[in-house]
Amino acid sequence: MISVDRSARVGKSAERRHPRFKVECDVHVRCGAAELQGHVLDVSESGIAIHIFGNMKPGERVILQFVLPNSEHHFGVQATVKYSNGSRHGLEFHKLPRHESDELWRICRALSATA
Repeated sequence: MISVDRSARVGKSAERRHPRFKVECDVHVRCGAAELQGHVLDVSESGIAIHIFGNMKPGERVILQFVLPNSEHHFGVQATVKYSNGSRHGLEFHKLPRHESDELWRICRALSATA
């Protein structure tokens, strides 16, 4: 199931370099030898919040795979865990390839226009 909450930015997004937008889609996380499944909670051009049950520590590098709403692009990106609070984890994208950065920009602009 993929859906978008078009009601706007979330959390402290007004203070962030890139605003975050609520989205809902599945995410696959490779964290060391562990393979975890979860859900995307929100996304920005520079990071993502996800809900998973699993151990992830701040500073840890992981690989995320997901498809965002309104996109057919299959993202496969490296990210660094910035925080973990129970099953909610905030991650910052690491060195996005240009085509993935461009697609995130497009999606965030579309979500911003509908907010």
